[in-house]
Amino acid sequence: PDLSVYGPSPTATMTDRLFGSDGVFDPDLCARTEHPLSQCVYESRGGKLPRQRPRPSVTEVTGEAEVHGHGWHVRSLEVVHAQRFLCCLAYRLEIGGRTVVFTGDTAPIDAMVPFAQGADVLVHMCHFVNGIVTDPRMTGSCSGHLDAARTAQAAGVAALVLVHLSTQVEAPGMRERVLSDVGQAFNGRVFLGEDLLEIPLEDSSPPPLR
Repeated sequence: PDLSVYGPSPTATMTDRLFGSDGVFDPDLCARTEHPLSQCVYESRGGKLPRQRPRPSVTEVTGEAEVHGHGWHVRSLEVVHAQRFLCCLAYRLEIGGRTVVFTGDTAPIDAMVPFAQGADVLVHMCHFVNGIVTDPRMTGSCSGHLDAARTAQAAGVAALVLVHLSTQVEAPGMRERVLSDVGQAFNGRVFLGEDLLEIPLEDSSPPPLR
């Protein structure tokens, strides 16, 4: 079936400009669905003509939205990052008795604590080292390592994954400082996010609140 896509405005416009009849991929999609060579390759892989172009089903959502699927449930929360230009959202996914919260890009906000409460995994922006970066243009739109740790501890999550790491965070010696500082502020398990990282959930009971 066509892919169901949920996201803030302008997700619908972006999708149409990519895959619509006048979108940037239109010539490529026409070739892949109408050229005899492409049709031959499609049939050789088990496809049945005519080959359809992708038509994603887009639903734009805002803060406090809820989406239900087969066995899963997603809630959104508007966060603080690039307003007035963009609507930026965090997501809470509940599936199979597990909960994962993704903050997206955001400054630290009080509303994140109840939103992430009791999650198995909190994937939190960690773009800088608190105390080193003090420019309000950064601290008012992004989160640092202690911002993430304090939110995770207050929300009682089991595991914290630090993502959107800048070169400052990943500098030699700084990774160790970040992990040490976060470990002092947060009782749960801490991971530095990287591509293809898998987070084990076998023991994901929330840590005790301090």
